[in-house]
Amino acid sequence: MKHFSWLLVTFVLLGLGSPLLGTFEMQMYVPDVLVLSAVYIAVRGDLLPGVMTIFVAGLLKDGFVLASPVGLFAEIGVLSLLGARVFLRRVDLRSMVPLMATAAAASMVATGMFWLLATVFDRDFGGSDQVLSTFLPLALATMLAAPVQFAILDRVSGLFGPRERSGMLLR
Repeated sequence: MKHFSWLLVTFVLLGLGSPLLGTFEMQMYVPDVLVLSAVYIAVRGDLLPGVMTIFVAGLLKDGFVLASPVGLFAEIGVLSLLGARVFLRRVDLRSMVPLMATAAAASMVATGMFWLLATVFDRDFGGSDQVLSTFLPLALATMLAAPVQFAILDRVSGLFGPRERSGMLLR
């Protein structure tokens, strides 16, 4: 049930982020909610339910981005989750600095994967310069949103069972 709640939170954040920042003409700098959820689930979730949750969340993000090939964000989300599971064995997210640095790095890797996969699989992809120009601002926006999204996902996780005391941020 907690994986479904994480999926629901991710969907709500995806649904709120794009139109809300679109009204302020900042739609290019929406935090990468999918990657942040992938990092959170890599730390808190089990492997198979986590992969399924991020895959579905990636398909939902594919619905918000009409110009990308179907399944592109699902693949990026799953690869981000798997990479975060490997990387976060060595990183402890007990303070804000490692969390924000991990979020920025994960966002940059995900943007690089998007650029690479869109270039390979989308014949009409002509936005390489746009992707590269938003590389750092997107990482900064994702980095700043990481503590907030982790706190929301932690609160939702607490509703479905005893809270784990692993020393994670915002406990």
